[in-house]
Amino acid sequence: MKSRRWVVASVAIAVVGGGLAACSLFKDEVRTLSKKDCTRPGLCEVQVVVANCAPTTNDPIVVDKAGGAIEIRWLAPEGYVFTADGIKFDSSPVIDKKPGIQDGGKRWMVVDRPNKEAVRSKYRIQVKSTSLLGTVCTGPDPFIANE
Repeated sequence: MKSRRWVVASVAIAVVGGGLAACSLFKDEVRTLSKKDCTRPGLCEVQVVVANCAPTTNDPIVVDKAGGAIEIRWLAPEGYVFTADGIKFDSSPVIDKKPGIQDGGKRWMVVDRPNKEAVRSKYRIQVKSTSLLGTVCTGPDPFIANE
């Protein structure tokens, strides 16, 4: 009888511990998608993550409004490429949307040309699975903040 209780208690502890470990992994994943510092001139690379067909990335991407031009390059995750509308912006006075899609859809690049104004540029992410199904996934609206 005592040994059965011990087995049940051990299994319960293992299940709870596993759940806590899974939550810890999820928190780390979310933490990596927090604000991205792109305040230095040059190139800033941003990873895109897809979970449950919802692409997401760092939010916001922060650019120095008094700095020089920044090339922002998003990298598609393994198993996905950007669609023809991969990174689509609302109108923005600081975003040069060219060159856009690169390397067969594995990258997308724009140039942020700060104008010393605090500007927030919203955009949408759209990627397509490289599997036979080719599922298109569209994400929430993150933004680039020229601060």
